[in-house]
Amino acid sequence: IEEFLKKHAASRLAGEAGERLLRLRLSESPGDRRRIVEAVRLFAAGVPENRRAAVLVRLTDQLLASGRPDKYDLAREALDTAAKSAGADPNAVADFQLQARRGLIALRLDDLTTARRNLLSAAFGLPRDRLVNLWLGELYERTGKLHRAWSRYIQSALDRDPPREAFAALDRLNRNPEFRKTFTMQDAEQLLEGRIIEFHPPGRYDPAEAGAAEPVRLVELFTCINAPGTAAPELAFGALREFFESEPVAFVAYHLSSPDADPLTSDAAMTRAAHYKVTTAPAAYFDGRTPDDSEGDERSAARVMATYRRLSMPGGERDRSWRLTGRAALNGDELTGSVVLTRSAGAVGRAASRPASAAAETRPASAPATRPTEPDLRLHVVLCERTVMVPGANKLVLHRCVARALLSPAGGHAISSTDRRRTFPIRVRADEIMKAIEKQLAALEEEQGMPFAARPTYVDLGACSVVVILQDAGSGQVLTAGTFDVKPEAQRPS
Repeated sequence: IEEFLKKHAASRLAGEAGERLLRLRLSESPGDRRRIVEAVRLFAAGVPENRRAAVLVRLTDQLLASGRPDKYDLAREALDTAAKSAGADPNAVADFQLQARRGLIALRLDDLTTARRNLLSAAFGLPRDRLVNLWLGELYERTGKLHRAWSRYIQSALDRDPPREAFAALDRLNRNPEFRKTFTMQDAEQLLEGRIIEFHPPGRYDPAEAGAAEPVRLVELFTCINAPGTAAPELAFGALREFFESEPVAFVAYHLSSPDADPLTSDAAMTRAAHYKVTTAPAAYFDGRTPDDSEGDERSAARVMATYRRLSMPGGERDRSWRLTGRAALNGDELTGSVVLTRSAGAVGRAASRPASAAAETRPASAPATRPTEPDLRLHVVLCERTVMVPGANKLVLHRCVARALLSPAGGHAISSTDRRRTFPIRVRADEIMKAIEKQLAALEEEQGMPFAARPTYVDLGACSVVVILQDAGSGQVLTAGTFDVKPEAQRPS
């Protein structure tokens, strides 16, 4: 084949012959470097000059991805050959692509100065290239510039054809405790602004416009990041939270591994799903009732938001007999605090006296007296992280009010309808929560038979809220709910 190419370089079969020769030379063991380099030259000569640089860039990528011990040496030879035809590239990007590969080779060989020079030159001409940003992210991470690394990785991950390594790198940084001490999801939101799918309500809740109608106390969403139909519910859930930002409405998103695996699944989510008998996402509950299973992609967000808004304004008189107060403070890696549930004295008296009188009013004179059923009141305490970043099949990157842990017994604290005041302490360490999440993820991976690309096990307690729910376990009705943001210990109210 080599002799044929040397004698008939202009033959219509030269391209096919050059490709065959190079493949054979690369398959030889041990390989002869001189013959392989000659094969590269003959292979390149059989490719039209205006396509030659691009073809040799692809060859370089194949060599770098191989396990050959001489891959860097051969990749350089391919790049040197490509450089002779870079000026003929119709897209005028070949020079930058060659610089990027030279930077990658230097990066792999720990020549970080050369890597930086070549990769920055490549980024000047290819600022949005997924691979250039990925490799620059690696360079910055290795040189300790983690904020810059995160920025480059996210640019790579947001490409239409993102490399898997970009998600792994973001996940690695997002779970790095030292990095997260200086980088929050609020920082991430600012960097991602305008570059990810978002949906915001056109206005805000106005009590004057609502009239007598008051919003519910609690909105709960069961979702799954890897189910495309959950995009609209998640976007609508976030928009509804903005809509009621001036109102004391609590929001919790429970992630389920149904209909597909979800790395944000938690024990809290599964416990609440069992309570509602929810088996698959999406499903939304408003004050524990009116379940809605609206679904859709991001284009359906406005439609689902309209449904959620209607279900959040049920009308009728609100029961104001129960009141929740509380605090949640962060001291180092430990979250401490308490929840206080109180009931008005008049309401307690009515609760004690109402069963007999109410029954007498409603039963016929001849009917025997019956003892009314005592409500099965339960207090649930859920730790929610306000924003968690995990790209999923529903195309969303940021997820809101994610339930990370249950801070009460699985069935909730039992509450008597005659209780006037109960206090429930809160004390949990970050490592305890993260170990529980890691255990849950490991179980899911074993069940699914494959690892998650992202493992969002880090929990930023400083970016969490404690959501408290008083609910009648029998009817599902939520009597009251409250949200308490976690504050640094120094800001704890006296």
